[in-house]
Amino acid sequence: MGKITFYCNICGGPLSCYDLRKASTASEDEDPSLCYDDECDCEAQHRPEAEDDEDGEDDKNSAADWEHDSYCASLKGYSGDLVSEKDVLWLEKVRMLRARDCRSDKHNQIQDDDDAFYITEIGTYDPWYGLTVPGENAGSSDGTLWANLDGFFLHDTCWQMLQLVHQTVGSSSLPLEPRRVYLTMQARLKDDMETSIDWEDSRVYGGTENFQAQEWEAEPGFEWLVADPLKPVDISELVSASKNSDPDSTNAIVNVGALELSGVDPFSSLPWDVRYRMLQMLPSPSVINLVIASTAFRGAVRALPDHFWRLRLVYDCPWTDQVSLRQSVAQAGGQVNYKNLIRLIKEAAARPEDGLNKTQASWLNLKNRHRIWTCCEVILEKLGREAESRVPS
Repeated sequence: MGKITFYCNICGGPLSCYDLRKASTASEDEDPSLCYDDECDCEAQHRPEAEDDEDGEDDKNSAADWEHDSYCASLKGYSGDLVSEKDVLWLEKVRMLRARDCRSDKHNQIQDDDDAFYITEIGTYDPWYGLTVPGENAGSSDGTLWANLDGFFLHDTCWQMLQLVHQTVGSSSLPLEPRRVYLTMQARLKDDMETSIDWEDSRVYGGTENFQAQEWEAEPGFEWLVADPLKPVDISELVSASKNSDPDSTNAIVNVGALELSGVDPFSSLPWDVRYRMLQMLPSPSVINLVIASTAFRGAVRALPDHFWRLRLVYDCPWTDQVSLRQSVAQAGGQVNYKNLIRLIKEAAARPEDGLNKTQASWLNLKNRHRIWTCCEVILEKLGREAESRVPS
């Protein structure tokens, strides 16, 4: 078939960790063969500025200041100071979502029952030879699995996250079966040569689609897109910072003045504890809508107890590693300002401005976890709509 580079159909990321990180930034205990050779291959090293710098005559002209040609190898690759070898190894673990006894020449002749679809074991992906899974009954004569013909490529990590989001968000009462995911992907496949499924929603992939060229373009500043999303993240720093909140701050959802509760509002007859309980059970957008629509709830949110925000943490930041979070809170000692903590976690996990992380950026793993969590949420929404459309009216 020739060399064609395909990508994960959940996160849109590369299916290999080769040639992503700059060799010049790798540590001594890391495998240099996995790294990208970023030695300057343009004329910059022969320019007078470079010679002056080597002689120590001009400290202002460093290698970073030379004007390299746009094609120069030194301008490509991720910084090993920001993403380690371990941070990108998850990209190597590739599975395929496929139909049993599927053959590349009989793509449209597959059974349509739950047992007819499955996820393969972890295999090895090569853009020249497809996916090789030990012991797998491959669809092609060369013993490899080809994207879109034999099934759909997924990172093992992304499949785990899709299951985790399904369990956490509870977007559908239907179980997350390979059949549902396969048929939804197949319905969106426009061409067998598509490098990844077009979900027709900008929230899916969240930036990786900009680097899906013939080869993955590892552009410096976008390290967060490949940082291991399941790597445990220590957020004790955020927990500690949350305690140093402004003493004049309020626990209100919105800042409102004194309000007279109108008797016309049907919610005004509800006891305060019932109102708090209702607010705790609603997703954040619904809480805001309720506060805007009801004066009774506007009064309820003026001074919310801290335990309200503790419960909101799960709703507002479901993508946070809850085990790590609980450990950090338990070790904090003293009162945690949960409203402030929610704000800090959201800021840490937010997509970087212009998509670029800073040179000394932190929270890259958390940012990528949030990105892929969003991808999974949107995909699950589409699965739910597909299921509803099949229900006879």
